[in-house]
Amino acid sequence: SGTAIHVQVPNTGNNHNSTGTKTNVGLGYWPEWRVFAGKQYHKPPLQLLPVITHQPPPRPSGRKKALLIGINYFNTRARLKGCINDVRRMKQWLLRNGFFYSPSTMLVLTDDQSSSMYTPTKQNIIRGMQWLVEGASPGDSLFFHFSGHGSQEVDRTGAESDGLNETICPVDMKRAGMIPDDAIWDILVYSLPDGCRLTALMDCCHSGTGMDLPFTFDEYQSHWKVEVNPSHAKAE
Repeated sequence: SGTAIHVQVPNTGNNHNSTGTKTNVGLGYWPEWRVFAGKQYHKPPLQLLPVITHQPPPRPSGRKKALLIGINYFNTRARLKGCINDVRRMKQWLLRNGFFYSPSTMLVLTDDQSSSMYTPTKQNIIRGMQWLVEGASPGDSLFFHFSGHGSQEVDRTGAESDGLNETICPVDMKRAGMIPDDAIWDILVYSLPDGCRLTALMDCCHSGTGMDLPFTFDEYQSHWKVEVNPSHAKAE
């Protein structure tokens, strides 16, 4: 008797199938990156959703999943030197702290790789964020790391108090454009279920509100403050 807890293990042996992670009843399916098609991004409609409050937190599922992105922007005027190294060091830290490197649990996108499947283009980053949250269930732990350039662009919706969206810059930003905080929030935050925990580390300019979270911490006054036009979500 008792509750069955799913513990994530490397993608070897009979515990997994050929295209993703085996899950227990009630847990979502985690596909491998190489077979994850993703979908064209469309901004979700604005709406109000009911949220159940004062509930005990879900029991940890033991499942951990990570997306790591590092861009040095080689052969450009925007070149950086340490972003890929940041990702390599973060990967090793995660592996020492309960994460596993397998095709369905960890994805690394850097611009020093020969395969276009693992190049941090705008399309791959958006698809990677979709992959990260695909099959997320209460009790899961997700990790997102971006190291590269951040910027800003005009907000045409009127939602931003300063009139600007924060952005991250993919390796093909001159051709494909940047990824705004609205899209990052829509994909990584809005879509998560209650009880799923996402930890995000954004090592770039303008990253303080780079995910459009409803609260920011004022380190000078040592308290949390609510953003103008806050966007709340069900997940942690």
